Amino acid sequence: MTDSIYATTAVRPIADHTVSDKHIRFVNIAEKRANKVLNALDVFRKCFDTQTYDYTSEEADKVLGALEAKVLEIRSSAERGSSHTHFSFN
Repeated sequence: MTDSIYATTAVRPIADHTVSDKHIRFVNIAEKRANKVLNALDVFRKCFDTQTYDYTSEEADKVLGALEAKVLEIRSSAERGSSHTHFSFN
């Protein structure tokens, strides 16, 4: 059984609209990728366990700032395309 909100049919009517194959593919891949990112963030959260790691507030701010910037970039790319960036302490 699929967790997707749409069946695997080519077009599914919703009220007065139909859902295209492209939209169905978007929903399927967006759900999978979002869940993968959310799971990775749960793992990433362990970096801030002070019993295991030492870090400065500046380092934490830099890392979290990079994540926040990426979320803003993703919001923008939903309207105008995408770009790729990489995080580094250097």
